[in-house]
Amino acid sequence: LFLLLLTMKYHLQILKKYLSVAADAEDIAQNLILKTCEIEEVQERIIPKTIVIGKIISVTKHPDADKLNICQVNCGDQGTFQIICGGTNVAEGLFVATALVGTPFPEAGITIAKRAMRGVDSEGMICSKGELGIDEDKDTHWIWDLAQDLEVSDEDIGLALSDKFPWLESTLLEVDSKSLTNRPDLT
Repeated sequence: LFLLLLTMKYHLQILKKYLSVAADAEDIAQNLILKTCEIEEVQERIIPKTIVIGKIISVTKHPDADKLNICQVNCGDQGTFQIICGGTNVAEGLFVATALVGTPFPEAGITIAKRAMRGVDSEGMICSKGELGIDEDKDTHWIWDLAQDLEVSDEDIGLALSDKFPWLESTLLEVDSKSLTNRPDLT
């Protein structure tokens, strides 16, 4: 069975390393459409400043839910928060991406708010890669153990994730590869 790849994704930040282009993503996409190839979509990943590096300091089972845990998460100067989490890999000592109250998730149509989950207050959300729009390794969409992929330490607790790791914010150009099939030199 032959599988035809119909689209390719290019990171704008990587393209800008090799090309001196000052234009924004939409302008680049329009120029490519007019001169070279079809751009299916421009995807931007923006990580709000209210998503900070936290460290889980304790984990206990939720008294009224088999699949939920009550986590105490140290977010440095932001404070320590009680967060209810369904991730199966949460553990004491884990560095995690923590969405504080007020963090918007437009794709899901929600804003993080303090609320009770089965009678226990939750003051934020511990994020997976998928919730942050990081889909490069879809097979690992558990709670993101930051130390597995990034260099983090206790000194980073409370810092905005996007300030510590600005390269996590990205723009992808999804190119229709049918237009490149006869022009491999364009890739």
